[in-house]
Amino acid sequence: DGETLAALCTIITTTSPTPSNPSTELIFSTLESLAEYAPELLECRHIIVCDGYKSASDSKFRSGVVTAERAHAYEQYMDTL
Repeated sequence: DGETLAALCTIITTTSPTPSNPSTELIFSTLESLAEYAPELLECRHIIVCDGYKSASDSKFRSGVVTAERAHAYEQYMDTL
């Protein structure tokens, strides 16, 4: 057919609140691994999906529950992306 990988593939990366927010180091190191291990994927369209969160007095990151302070850090992280 002759279609390129970039025409056939879209990379979707999901992200959610983490204790390291607002740092983008974790997601950028993940994306850098594409360049090292699958450089052909760099030509593909890339969508980053940011999960939502719920506010509470204690953070439970795996459940998407964060304090107001961590919510602010996640908002900063998303703005940086």
